[in-house]
Amino acid sequence: MISFKEALKIHSNIPLKPLETEVISLFESAGRILAEDILCAHALPKFNQSAMDGYGFKMQDLGKKTQIIQQIFAGDDASALEIKENECVKIMTGAMVPKGVETIVPIECMLESHKNFALAPKDFKIHANIRQKGENASLNSVLVPKNTRLNYGHIALIASQGLKEIKAFRKLKIALFSSGDELVPLGQNALECQVYDVNSVGVFNMLKNYNTHFLGVLKDDKDLQLKILELQDYDIILSSAGVSVGDKDFFKEVLKEKTPFFIMKKSTSNLENR
Repeated sequence: MISFKEALKIHSNIPLKPLETEVISLFESAGRILAEDILCAHALPKFNQSAMDGYGFKMQDLGKKTQIIQQIFAGDDASALEIKENECVKIMTGAMVPKGVETIVPIECMLESHKNFALAPKDFKIHANIRQKGENASLNSVLVPKNTRLNYGHIALIASQGLKEIKAFRKLKIALFSSGDELVPLGQNALECQVYDVNSVGVFNMLKNYNTHFLGVLKDDKDLQLKILELQDYDIILSSAGVSVGDKDFFKEVLKEKTPFFIMKKSTSNLENR
């Protein structure tokens, strides 16, 4: 047997084979590991964008009654529009800011606003309430780097590029089982000499966000344990028993036949010194 610290040291020196990749839906991507950089193909924002419901002016027209030449909503194409001196536009949040607009005054800050004319106060700075094209992310910048575990913020960034699917590393395949002739699965009757399988329920819920397969309670039978583990290939095999020095602790022998391994055991030095 070796100590927990020794086991961790050995584990850190084991060469790991990269997992295979797969294409997954962005709707199923939370918690997955990204297998490639996501580059910014569409600047964020894609265009100069209004941050408020208000009126767009040239700086020189602040404090003057100015003609409203157009109303612009989010989704309207205002790329061909350009305001001139003594002109302004009424504009909604998220809308494209037309050429010539140097500042946006929120509706609630206006001194006057009518159907055709608007009067704004003078004390607004240039580019106020305008989200500049690319200020959050510029073209060809890395939005989300490879090897990122995706959270909801990452997913929203990826969605901003119009991507429906992404390339991710496949999930680890984890096998979990309990072993012991004394164990009884939950929901069944236990004899006086038996106990219920408690450990596997706790461990399984700890790993519920991962690709974990519960193989059930295995009897203290080496051939049976080996046969079940060989039915499928697993990246990680977890057992809540069977690795000590008892006459029926077969799991360590099973692992010896399947792959090189090491055993972790809690130190008993403190108990021995009492």
